[in-house]
Amino acid sequence: MSFVLVGLGLILGLGLLLVLLHGRASRTEEASTYEREERSAMPSELSTARLVLSEHLLRCEAPDYLVTKVDQVFLTATGVLVPLETKTRNRPVVYRSDEVQLGVTAVVLASASHAFDRHPVASHGYVRLVTPDGTTYRRVTLPTQSEILDLARRRRELVAGRGEPPRPASSPAACPKCASRARCPQPLR
Repeated sequence: MSFVLVGLGLILGLGLLLVLLHGRASRTEEASTYEREERSAMPSELSTARLVLSEHLLRCEAPDYLVTKVDQVFLTATGVLVPLETKTRNRPVVYRSDEVQLGVTAVVLASASHAFDRHPVASHGYVRLVTPDGTTYRRVTLPTQSEILDLARRRRELVAGRGEPPRPASSPAACPKCASRARCPQPLR
């Protein structure tokens, strides 16, 4: 009787192992299919690159204290780091704020200690735009390090209530979403 129970236990254990392995193989196959489809939509520079950072928080103390959460960073075949930000929008449009966000990422990547800090950072990045019509990638030129440092200094001045007051938004549609709306000297448009 004990042989039967041991045999039954082994059969059940093997069956459970096979179910688990099959589930793992299915998830791996789904991930591979997703990655193949996603990479086929990427610009060639990224489709052949290796994803090295994803949803990773980085910070640097010099040349200024900056913090960024990178969406993705790719290491190209030529050994250059290229940052990518994903945005979900109704239309495939890139804003200046997207370029600045990628610029901060580039400065932090170039200055912070991380596993790939020996590689140079590209002067461009990509915005991955997910819209109801599909996904597109837009290559953007990144702001320079000095532009990013000037923006960081300006932000600190505004938060401290010093310096020149903020300029009104170039579009009234930006006002309702603005984080500085309560302090803005311009009437709500």
